[in-house]
Amino acid sequence: MITPEAMDTKYELWGDGSHPIEARGGQNVTWTPSALARLDRVPDFVRGQVIEAVEDGAKRLGKDEVDDNVLDDTIRR
Repeated sequence: MITPEAMDTKYELWGDGSHPIEARGGQNVTWTPSALARLDRVPDFVRGQVIEAVEDGAKRLGKDEVDDNVLDDTIRR
């Protein structure tokens, strides 16, 4: 059974993995204001992992900036 307590524990575990990624400041990839606005809507307990995935996607595409197109491409993948 999934309980609120179980979900709290899961969110905490996700945060334990995500917060250090966010704290180290990314991979020297700039973000456009609109991409940052979209990132702000990502729950904090997974935001670091999302940053890592999106910035890896930008590098894969040969870009040094995350914009809405990079975000959309990452979401599709």
